[in-house]
Amino acid sequence: MSAAPRPPGVVVVAAVVLLVVTGGLHLQITPATLEEETWVGVLTGLGGASMLAAAVVLAVPAAARLRGLVAVLAALAAVGMTVFGVLSRTTGLPEDYRYGWSAFFVVSLVLQVATVVAMVPFVRRRRTRR
Repeated sequence: MSAAPRPPGVVVVAAVVLLVVTGGLHLQITPATLEEETWVGVLTGLGGASMLAAAVVLAVPAAARLRGLVAVLAALAAVGMTVFGVLSRTTGLPEDYRYGWSAFFVVSLVLQVATVVAMVPFVRRRRTRR
């Protein structure tokens, strides 16, 4: 197998936009979550910052060799944020405090799932014929 193919420009732009919007939304709510629960605020801020860092790596052509790894890490972060968000609103995990299902949260869920899907072209490998 060869290295991951370079996705078309429109795919890169779409992935970068999703990462920036997702990261920006999480950073925007970080101050409020820090006041509510410090550790939740820290995780929210780290998640948002990781999305923005991934966007930079995917956008910069000089960092093309890191795209596959960064895409996997961004997808894992998005999955983690999604799972934690859903658990905190259904079972009340981790501290039996249930957050509400706000419109912001639903939009965030959609963006996080879209982010995971957008990372796929960066990690798919081409099969080579011999």
